[in-house]
Amino acid sequence: MLGVVLSEWLRLKRTSAFWLVGILPLSLVLLSFVLRFLSSNVDTWNIYIWTTFNWWSLFWLPLGIALLAAQTTVLEARAGSWKALRARAIKPAWLYAGKLCVLVVHTFISALLLLLLCLLVGAPTLHSAIPWQALLGGSLLTWIAALPLVALMLLCGTLGGYAMTALITLIFSMIGAMAAEQSYWFLVPWAWPLRVAIPLVGVHPNGIPLEKTDPLWHLPILPIIALALLCFVLFAALGMLWFERREVR
Repeated sequence: MLGVVLSEWLRLKRTSAFWLVGILPLSLVLLSFVLRFLSSNVDTWNIYIWTTFNWWSLFWLPLGIALLAAQTTVLEARAGSWKALRARAIKPAWLYAGKLCVLVVHTFISALLLLLLCLLVGAPTLHSAIPWQALLGGSLLTWIAALPLVALMLLCGTLGGYAMTALITLIFSMIGAMAAEQSYWFLVPWAWPLRVAIPLVGVHPNGIPLEKTDPLWHLPILPIIALALLCFVLFAALGMLWFERREVR
């Protein structure tokens, strides 16, 4: 299994997927840094944090997951190497699991880079106290909440490439934004990173800051994290089972 993961890692290291891991957080941090000058509170962390982690949870992270998942599967399809992979003395399910593990690591690196870049850009220019809870939770806990999307998008990428993953992400990201504050949030995995970010960052999915007395400050996060981890395992197992049995052309 470790050999499969290392092989997949080295193969993707030579593709644009490796660069996408860094470009996603860098582009968002720079955009947030510029946009904060449109606010009167340009020297505080609030606007910077609201913009960065709201957009990260709403669009940047789901889109990055979709693109990375599609990239790894489209490369195999274009090269005609699915049959070659299936011909190896390794169970197809483990090949699928290896790809999934690399995607998980790639998205984790993106989340860490988002945290580090926020600090590197914000600490020298913003004068208020560093909001460690928002930074750590907004980057790492939203990543955990988005893990089911990694498993889902790998399956979608294997089935339909870029078109399917991009279309599903665009549609369900909008649905997730509407569902994040509703009672049916648990039915839409795209809403889970947003729901985690609401009490940590203090902003609605539409970008409006929470009022100090808003009950959304007290949204429980642990049930979302537990549900995300459970669904990640479930979606990963279903994907492995499907890939084990699929006919490869």
